[in-house]
Amino acid sequence: MRGFWDVLVGGRLTDPHRGTSIYARCMDIAEHLHGTSWCYPTVGAGGAGWVVGASPASAAAAGTFGNYVDLIPSIGTTLPFDIHFLNIEALGSNGVYEAVIGVGAPAAEVEVARVRFARLNNQESANGVPVTMAIQPAGTRVRIKLACSVAGPVTVTVSTFGHYYD
Repeated sequence: MRGFWDVLVGGRLTDPHRGTSIYARCMDIAEHLHGTSWCYPTVGAGGAGWVVGASPASAAAAGTFGNYVDLIPSIGTTLPFDIHFLNIEALGSNGVYEAVIGVGAPAAEVEVARVRFARLNNQESANGVPVTMAIQPAGTRVRIKLACSVAGPVTVTVSTFGHYYD
């Protein structure tokens, strides 16, 4: 029986949160499926009423990324989190878009996710774009940059939906 316990919790009676044992991994999955969901920005953020999302712009040349802009500021989260969807609130024009999500300080961003979406013939296929990324520590600054298949700059407005891990 001791051998089974070693595999289940790594030989410890308790396993640290987000540990490497089977038990800890199962707890991570349970939190992922049933954890508190959140969106950013949210109504009332910063004492305001309705708050629009981030507005990254593509570069002037088609297929060229514009600059990073804040998607979630470092003060935007108080718990470990991940992003599950980008909510596309407005697309600037017809075209295929690619967005890079990065974390870290300005000019030192590290890419953690990349997604594509489109608006063709004025038909948007972009609401709720799935994102897969690693769990980020509380207080992580998340940034986004954009490229588009047409000459720009073209701007989109995006917000996020994800889960907290507490």
